[in-house]
Amino acid sequence: MLAARDRKAKYKGIEDLRRRRMENLQRLVDDHGSQAAFARVYGCGESFISQILSGSRNIGEILARDIEAKFALPHGWLDIRH
Repeated sequence: MLAARDRKAKYKGIEDLRRRRMENLQRLVDDHGSQAAFARVYGCGESFISQILSGSRNIGEILARDIEAKFALPHGWLDIRH
């Protein structure tokens, strides 16, 4: 069982990663001109991208790696600050 301060640090790290992935996704969307254009290239609905950027949906590990692969980005690109 994690001590309270260790749990707090763990969850802060998770929240930081979530925020970074959203910021980097927004950067990719901006590079494509719109959510619709990004969604077409990625192969999903615009509403899916909208849900992620609004915080209704998270970018998990599998989705992050799939986005990186589809856009020929290095593994872990969504996880680091640019």
